[in-house]
Amino acid sequence: MANIKYLMQGFRDDVNFCDEIIEILKCDEYNKSYVLTAFVNDTAIYNLEKEIEVSEADIIFIVGVRNNVTTYQGLKRLLNSKACVYTFDTARNDSIFHVKTVMAVGHERSKVICGSANITTGGFANNVEAGLVTDLDYQNKEDKALSIEINNYITSIISEYPENVKKIDADYLEVLRKDGLVVDEDKTPNRNNAKVDGSTDGKISIVSKF
Repeated sequence: MANIKYLMQGFRDDVNFCDEIIEILKCDEYNKSYVLTAFVNDTAIYNLEKEIEVSEADIIFIVGVRNNVTTYQGLKRLLNSKACVYTFDTARNDSIFHVKTVMAVGHERSKVICGSANITTGGFANNVEAGLVTDLDYQNKEDKALSIEINNYITSIISEYPENVKKIDADYLEVLRKDGLVVDEDKTPNRNNAKVDGSTDGKISIVSKF
């Protein structure tokens, strides 16, 4: 039977979506991890990039664009990591990719996080966010079936919508910036109330705001 935990960020320093995702990236039980998010920015990816780099799993991001939130700098930092990066463009101004799901897949189990948090400073620290963290054990028939169903949904997004979901590289990222489909943080700085750590590069270490 699935082990399900309710996660409410914003009221305790030791409960936040950033730590939950880092725990997944650190776990060697999983050979593939999917991160689906409407928005990313540079600071949030900075807080994940060390674990992305050292993870032995394949890491795939699917990130929404054309939403006035996802940033050029966040996608660039992702591309400079070992992650495989896809963007989801609905090609409509009245509809955006608004999914927030993380799924880690292993040989014996999987873990799924579904909630309200994006991969942004707000989603990781400043906002009150909520969601479910679900551990699925393949020895349980229902758990395995649910894991397969979720995995199939995610992979079908890539395979069935090639005009909307594109694997990006540095050249395509420049096209996105030129076309105004991503935000340039140098021109439109993100609001940021997270605490600064002791690092010398001035980057922000995400912690719970409250």
